[in-house]
Amino acid sequence: MVLAGKAFFGDAIQELGRMVAAGDFVEGRGRGRERIDVTDAYLDRLVRDLPPGRPLTVAWDPGNGAAGAVLRRLCDRLPGRHLLINEAVDGTFPAHHPDPTVEENLTT
Repeated sequence: MVLAGKAFFGDAIQELGRMVAAGDFVEGRGRGRERIDVTDAYLDRLVRDLPPGRPLTVAWDPGNGAAGAVLRRLCDRLPGRHLLINEAVDGTFPAHHPDPTVEENLTT
């Protein structure tokens, strides 16, 4: 998540949760939920500028996070061999903690 061009995580997310629980926010008018699937456009954009080169073998670990929902489809469009681990989206993050800004989370 990004807010004003800066990463939004950790304590900031916890504070946002406290504000919402307390009703400490400006109310406005909006419209009902609208669901728009942008997956194909997102994948098209990711591969659009892919430079030609030798196919690579890559191991991917989205850590059971949201990226796992589209990663297989992305890899199917990339050259080379791609091994996905922990691709199933699971909010309990059974494999490891998902925060890559914490160095200890980057170990296997």
